[in-house]
Amino acid sequence: MRAGTVELAIPKLRCGSHFPDWLLERRRRAEQALIRVVATSYLLGVSTRRVDKLVEQLGIKHISQSQV
Repeated sequence: MRAGTVELAIPKLRCGSHFPDWLLERRRRAEQALIRVVATSYLLGVSTRRVDKLVEQLGIKHISQSQV
């Protein structure tokens, strides 16, 4: 991604795999959602720690202060 490396937590199943279809669409939706959350939070003056907690809810492990 242009925003950097993103590690996603994808649940494992006993048979097959669970890979959301929206991630297969060239990852544009996921990237746009992440950028919108970070940009909106930044514009609203949300702290970088709270932004990190927000992106954790999106399934991303960690976002650094410099990435925000």
